[in-house]
Amino acid sequence: MADLGARVIKIEGLGTGDFARGYDQRLNGMASHFVWTNRSKESLTIDLKQDSPTEALVSFLASADVLV
Repeated sequence: MADLGARVIKIEGLGTGDFARGYDQRLNGMASHFVWTNRSKESLTIDLKQDSPTEALVSFLASADVLV
């Protein structure tokens, strides 16, 4: 969807992010697979177990067209 112009925000786990970043370190310390599959996306880490980050996520969803 990002390649077609949609703004895509990927929510990642706090502390570790997407585990695919570590497959290899070919592109500026990130895995080539990770960079390829996440191109044009923005990423954000949120600890959903806390109240205030959950409010931030709800705020994002209020203006979202799609949640996957």
